[in-house]
Amino acid sequence: MKKAISTLLAAMLVLSAFTAVFTVSAFAEEPENVKEITNANELAYAIAHQQPNETWKLAEGTYTLKQEHLDQYKAWAEPGQGNWYFPIHEKGITIIGEGDVTVTSDVETKNGAWATQDFISVWADNVTIDNVDILSKKEQNKAIEVMAKNFTLKNSEIKKVNEDGSGSIYFNAINEEKDIGNATIENVKLYSWISAGNSNAGTLNTRNITIDFTDNNYAGFYQEPYGYGWSPVVKGPKNGIVYNDSITIYVDSEIDLNGQVFTSNLQPYTTVVLTEDMAVDEMVNVTGDYVVFDLGGHTITASEAFTGTYDNDKHLVQVIDAENVELVNGTIKTTDANKHALNIYGSEGIILKNMTLDHTNAFKGAPLVVNNSSVKVFDELNLVTGDASWYGMNVDKEGTVAFAPNSSVSMKGEKPLLRVENGTVNEPENAGIIIDEDGIGRKEIFAESISLNAASKALTVGETFTLKATVSPENTDNKTVVFTSSDASVATVDANGVVKALKAGKATITATCGDVSAVCEITVTAPTEMPDTNDSNMAVAGVCAALVLAAAACAFACRKRA
Repeated sequence: MKKAISTLLAAMLVLSAFTAVFTVSAFAEEPENVKEITNANELAYAIAHQQPNETWKLAEGTYTLKQEHLDQYKAWAEPGQGNWYFPIHEKGITIIGEGDVTVTSDVETKNGAWATQDFISVWADNVTIDNVDILSKKEQNKAIEVMAKNFTLKNSEIKKVNEDGSGSIYFNAINEEKDIGNATIENVKLYSWISAGNSNAGTLNTRNITIDFTDNNYAGFYQEPYGYGWSPVVKGPKNGIVYNDSITIYVDSEIDLNGQVFTSNLQPYTTVVLTEDMAVDEMVNVTGDYVVFDLGGHTITASEAFTGTYDNDKHLVQVIDAENVELVNGTIKTTDANKHALNIYGSEGIILKNMTLDHTNAFKGAPLVVNNSSVKVFDELNLVTGDASWYGMNVDKEGTVAFAPNSSVSMKGEKPLLRVENGTVNEPENAGIIIDEDGIGRKEIFAESISLNAASKALTVGETFTLKATVSPENTDNKTVVFTSSDASVATVDANGVVKALKAGKATITATCGDVSAVCEITVTAPTEMPDTNDSNMAVAGVCAALVLAAAACAFACRKRA
């Protein structure tokens, strides 16, 4: 028995030792795959000696790669040339910034050979850069160029270098299928563009992307044969897919909206924000699906050079063949070169929110025309007409306009507010609009004040009194007055204003018409109490009897003296 126990204990000790050795070995491998980096020298060493599936953890700080750092790996030339700024050529490398981390270089080269065009060049699959900001060289081209599959960039900013922007994120897959795999750009801000247009296949996932294209030399830039090839959009692979969750693009007045923003490359769920007033040379065609055009409180108008070949391409802004587009927070103001301020044609689910459409100076048309489209108005819509305007709003040819609860429409000018012709207007009452049988709409006239024929009244229990209300102005559309009592146990009031006193006390009668009201204070008292009739009669009879007796006694006394 003792021998068996000794054997068992020995086996347990051996197993424990083996487990300890295995555990130590397993953890001992981690330092080989995880590199703690604290300065540019260590970063350059990691680049020069990179191995597959490494994780580089960069401590907080700025990592400036100098010429002596680049020299450590300039001999790597598998793509056919060397002298790359920051090549990543081993698969599965993950670079993580811990805190505020920026990687940059003070080495300046002209954009010539491939290696001089990129700042970070990704040649291997499954590379991830997380929480690392990137500041390219001054003559920047591509901040990051990706030649491989399954690249991920997240929680980073490609910082602006100068008025040429930040450098782009460019997918240029070199595998046989030119496939970017499943690439992801998430929580990233940059000052240029993202393009996979030179790749043929794969999926580009974009989430919470911000592109700030203000004060950028490429805004409005056009060059043959590339056209507007430098635009603040996300361009997917030719035969691939872009899954976009949210992109916000900031633009200024230098941008060409038609050539650089509202193009086939504008991804769904993109918000375009205008940062200043702008004058355009041609009609702005807002296209795309699930797009928000936020004017940011600014105004779009026509420049002196505004041109169009015929009347219907002289509208100032047109939403055409689009779905679920929102125009919000700004003013569209015509000049004498324009027809409609805003023309909506062949589009569904269009939202207008806090918009002013000023048609004062147009040569004809209307502030808003809805044709073969559906539109919903939220919050405020301000319409301004001029001498040549037809109406404030035309709803034509199977057009539909609906008004959300608590929306409002203001109208300035002498023309009627709205005309419906072969169209439909839903819930106009939400915006205080009345449409007559001829399809002409106008603003409802609401009560501005209400007065009563008495401000106070004293009643005795059981009495009644009729309150009469006068609503102003005289042409108020809905003069319905609602009467209520603050204490129905003291005094009630019916729909006609008849007040009935029920018991002693005080009650306030309120008359309401729309948003205005007036009150009458009612005081009810109990009736004065009268003596009981039978008791009074008995008292009188008693007095009379006493008088008779007194008279009889007096007569008897007189006869006796005689």
